[in-house]
Amino acid sequence: PAPWLAILHFARRLFKLYAQGVVFTPANARLIKCMAACLAAYAFAPLCANRAILLAGLTNDPIWFHADEVLALVFAALSYVVADVMEFGHEIESDRDGFI
Repeated sequence: PAPWLAILHFARRLFKLYAQGVVFTPANARLIKCMAACLAAYAFAPLCANRAILLAGLTNDPIWFHADEVLALVFAALSYVVADVMEFGHEIESDRDGFI
């Protein structure tokens, strides 16, 4: 639940910036990258938990890997690419403002 709460927190901050008309800024890209990191954390959390349980010698859960973790990793990668595109858009916008 913690990664999802963090994703919702970052999404709320991102939408606040959008509501103010701030679109192509480093702050937006940073928030999207934070959301991507939270998605990746969500995807790797079951693996880490399963390995910790195995190291503790408690039990072995053979069905710890689910399709939603793969989907979360795919969305994390896509979100990271979107953040890079937004940073590039900011560079284009700042270059455009520099022309007379």
